[in-house]
Amino acid sequence: MLEKDLPSVLNIFEKTDPSASSQKVEAPANQVAEKQAARLIITRRKKMRKHKLKKLRKKMKFVWAKVRQKREYRKEKQFQAEQMAKVRRYDAFDAEEYVKDFLRQTKEKPIPKTWKSKHLPEFLIKELMKKEEEKKIKNRQERLKLEALQKIKDNYKSDLLMFPNLLRSKYHMEVPFSSPVPPSSTETQFQQISVYSLVEHTNEQTTRNTTQFNVRNASISSSLVDLCNNERN
Repeated sequence: MLEKDLPSVLNIFEKTDPSASSQKVEAPANQVAEKQAARLIITRRKKMRKHKLKKLRKKMKFVWAKVRQKREYRKEKQFQAEQMAKVRRYDAFDAEEYVKDFLRQTKEKPIPKTWKSKHLPEFLIKELMKKEEEKKIKNRQERLKLEALQKIKDNYKSDLLMFPNLLRSKYHMEVPFSSPVPPSSTETQFQQISVYSLVEHTNEQTTRNTTQFNVRNASISSSLVDLCNNERN
C-alpha cells in the first residue's frame, strides 16, 4: 500500500461512559444545609468526660490514697475499741450476780398490758394487782382460820363427850366429873385454845415452806454457777 492512500489525520474519539446520564450538574448555591450531628456531640462529650476523669485521677492519686488510709485507720481504731470494751465487760462478769439476777427475773411476774379487758397505765395496773393479791391473802387466811377453828371445835366436842377426865390435863380446865361445863368458861377456854392452835399451825407451816424454798434456791444457784463457770472456761 502506498503512503498516499493513508488518511492524512487520525480521528481519535474520547472514551465516554455510555451509562452516564447527559444531565448537567449545577454548582451548589450560597445557602448550605444544616448538618445533624447530635450523636457525634454526645460521643464527643462522653470522650471528654473520660479524659477529664483520667486526668483528675492522675492528679489526685496520692491525695485520695491518703484519705483512704485515714478512713481505714479510723475503722481499725473503732474496731479495736469495741473489742477492748467486750474484753473488759467479760472480765467484769460475775457468775454469782448473774445467777441472782436470773433468779430474781424468774420470780418476777410480768405486768399485763390490760386489766379486765381495759387498757390502763402501768402504775394503775400494779396498784390493782397489789390490791387483788392482798384480798386473796386475806380470804385465804380467813378460810384457814375457819377451818382450824372448826377442826378444834370438833375435837373439843368429841373429847368432851368421850373423855371428860382427860380434858382436865389437856385443856387445863377445872371441870367436875359430875357437873356440866359452864357455858361462859367453856367459850373462853375454847377461844384461847383456838388462838394458840392457829398460831402454832401458822408458824410450823411458815417454817416448813421457808426451808423448802431455801433448799430449792440453793440447788438452782449452785447448778447455774457451775454452768456459767464451765462456759467461761
